[in-house]
Amino acid sequence: MADARSAIHALAPAQCMWDPAVCSAFVKPEDMHLHLGTVHAVPTFGMSKVICRWSNNGGGACGERVQASSLRKHVTSQKHLDVAVKCYSCGHGYGRLDMLRDHLLGKVQTRRKRTNGDQR
Repeated sequence: MADARSAIHALAPAQCMWDPAVCSAFVKPEDMHLHLGTVHAVPTFGMSKVICRWSNNGGGACGERVQASSLRKHVTSQKHLDVAVKCYSCGHGYGRLDMLRDHLLGKVQTRRKRTNGDQR
């Protein structure tokens, strides 16, 4: 089995839309939380709440209150970056990078495996 990190790092950079009037950087989805923390001074860890300022296709900021430690998942989800990835081994699709990683590391079973009697 190929390394889980290689599948995640193969994603194309996306434009940062946290504050499009100020920032137009293209950032890899897996590095977006680092970008938000360093460039926009957004807390990306801990239990504090952050108001998402990601611009929704010119329709204003998202405004959703998100736990700082979940901000990366929120931004890379299908809600904003629409990061949908497929497992190169079985073809199962996932809406978030962390779900694909867990699948590749054997932490999550696909429905197909469960229905075939795999009890892991």
